[in-house]
Amino acid sequence: MVSAYLGVALAVGAGVDYVARLAVGRAAFTTRGHDAAVVAGTAIAVASVAIAGEPRWVLYAALGWCTAWFAATRAMLSRLPDRTRARVGEPLPAFDVATTDGTRVSSDQLAAEGPFVLVLYRGKW
Repeated sequence: MVSAYLGVALAVGAGVDYVARLAVGRAAFTTRGHDAAVVAGTAIAVASVAIAGEPRWVLYAALGWCTAWFAATRAMLSRLPDRTRARVGEPLPAFDVATTDGTRVSSDQLAAEGPFVLVLYRGKW
């Protein structure tokens, strides 16, 4: 019986974590990691009900939360302003970046030196 509750807790916990990150301005422009936790938690709850015969309300709670999560996050992600999406062939807006040695440089400085390649390293591994 504990596994079904843990599944629901995992799914709901992922959603609460994402909302908390939104509140403090640290949320990413993607919900992939949180999506995986919601789906995994829901799968645990579904399996627990199907295999161990745990209470069906846990199944309905998990499926309801999963449905609400995906509806809400897809609606939110579809409303992101176009400035967050790079389009092929369009120039990038002006920006400041840190080089690998930590020096700050602007896109105008880079462009003044000639063509350049911008390599983006993924952060927060």
